[in-house]
Amino acid sequence: MRGDAGQVTGSVGTVDGPEHCVRWTPISLLFARLLDDVTDVGPGKSLAQKVRIATAYYDANDGPATCAMLRAFGNEVKAQSGKKKLSRDLAQQLMNDARAIRVAIGCKGV
Repeated sequence: MRGDAGQVTGSVGTVDGPEHCVRWTPISLLFARLLDDVTDVGPGKSLAQKVRIATAYYDANDGPATCAMLRAFGNEVKAQSGKKKLSRDLAQQLMNDARAIRVAIGCKGV
């Protein structure tokens, strides 16, 4: 379930341009949503475990390890896509969500 709890909204603009509405989502909320989305999905609990490990690396300020675990997560999702417990649509959503986190934290090769 996706709600707006924890998000921040506001507006930004430049001296010579119009203001634009924006919404910021904390990285911790993105990880929490991803974990919620993979609970009981895929083979065993390995997808959820990868999200937990990536979150722990992020909390420890270990960017390279966080990025590596998110890539491993994406690889597993891709490998399981279309199989018994992971529909192609859900797999695409999970890969997009993991990519959004990788972009937000500045992973190389996103």
